[in-house]
Amino acid sequence: MLRKQLAVLGIVLAVGCGKDRADEAAADSLSRDLGMAATDSGAALNDRPTSPPRSTTPSTSSGGSTAASGRTLAAGTIINAATTTMVTSRNNKAGETLSATVSSDVLDSRGRVVIPAGSVVRMTITEIEPAENKSAKDGKIVLMPATVEIAGKSYPLDASIESVEHTLQGRGVTAGDAAKVGAGAAVGAIAGRVISGNKQGAIIGGVVGAAVGTGVAVETADRDVVVPSGARVVLKLTTSLTT
Repeated sequence: MLRKQLAVLGIVLAVGCGKDRADEAAADSLSRDLGMAATDSGAALNDRPTSPPRSTTPSTSSGGSTAASGRTLAAGTIINAATTTMVTSRNNKAGETLSATVSSDVLDSRGRVVIPAGSVVRMTITEIEPAENKSAKDGKIVLMPATVEIAGKSYPLDASIESVEHTLQGRGVTAGDAAKVGAGAAVGAIAGRVISGNKQGAIIGGVVGAAVGTGVAVETADRDVVVPSGARVVLKLTTSLTT
């Protein structure tokens, strides 16, 4: 009988302990905020991409490279350029300026651009003369480099002109040459009178003299030196150039 009563009492105590633990667990769960934060569906989404980092590489101008400062070209460096206007010994005179653009990048000994293609070279015409007669092989044009403009800044240019592309263009018989023709005709007329001793001889001599005079005019007619637009000019630095 006593064993039966003890068994019943143990069951009651076990049930009571289980209930107390259940109550404690419920209270603990209520004290915690296990729910997820509510989403505000009405707020605008900020899905714009972030700005890319700015490049630190210097930009290049259209049609050419950009040269950095502090770079040097050694004496003897060749610069190829092309004229921007036409020059002739008939229309142009010493003291005028001739411009040309650099045809290709000019690099230093380390392969870096010092003078970009498209830079402007300015030269002064110091002498310009036509070929004086038909037998003359060439006329004369002498250019003196003055400056080179790089990225808007002008630098003195100490260089020699190695070559200038040009042609010779005949002027034809000018007024001065026609005077030579007249002089030849007069000489021919006098010679005719001396030879024939009569007026008819003077006329014949005059015709012969005119023909001779025309030959002299053609022989002595000037031929102009012509440097066309786009003509190649080769320059050679005589001293170093630092930009």
